[in-house]
Amino acid sequence: MRLYILIIILSFYCCTSKSHLLKNNTQSLPLIVMERTACYGTCPQYIISIYNNGTIEYEGKMFVSKIGCFFSFLSEDILNMIKSEFIASQFFSFENEYNSNITDIPSVILEAHMGSKNHRVMDRWNGPKKLKNLQNLIDSVGSTVIDWQDCQN
Repeated sequence: MRLYILIIILSFYCCTSKSHLLKNNTQSLPLIVMERTACYGTCPQYIISIYNNGTIEYEGKMFVSKIGCFFSFLSEDILNMIKSEFIASQFFSFENEYNSNITDIPSVILEAHMGSKNHRVMDRWNGPKKLKNLQNLIDSVGSTVIDWQDCQN
């Protein structure tokens, strides 16, 4: 009987510690947030958020292999590489919007919060190559994560 009680207590502790960690992350400002929005077709729709403590969150909405909220952790080396790429690309000097009159084009909204600098860029069409490279970087970091955990657990 004591063993069952111990297992229940341990499982409750493990689940609450994960959700507590995730809750703390969502209350702090993310380092990077990238959102891919809808189009009239089957464009992938999702949000990737990366935090300074290495937490990466993924929310798959539509036309992606993982629907729902998931999280994992990135190494400090990957975080430093991401920061370096954003600085090297001069992200904070990009225009706020690269828009199009074409209505069936998805947007990529990329935000960075580094120190006292905050910048948000909406790329709907024809953003600079350096911006596209940053979008691809965040996608590639997200696609290399293999140990996603469900936010609900």
